Amino acid sequence: MSNVYVRTLERIYKPLVDIANSDRVAGNEQAQFEIMQAYELLDRATTRLIVRG
Repeated sequence: MSNVYVRTLERIYKPLVDIANSDRVAGNEQAQFEIMQAYELLDRATTRLIVRG
C-alpha cells in the first residue's frame, strides 16, 4: 500500500474520531454513536472499493 494512500485514509478517518472524542460532543452519546457509525460506513465503503478495485 502506498504511503500517499495511507496518509489519505488517515486524513479521512482521524477527523471523525477527533470529533467524536471532542469536548463539544462529550456527553452526547447519540452524536458520538452517529459519528462513529459514519466512520464504520466509510470504512466499509473504502474496503469495498479496495477489494473490487
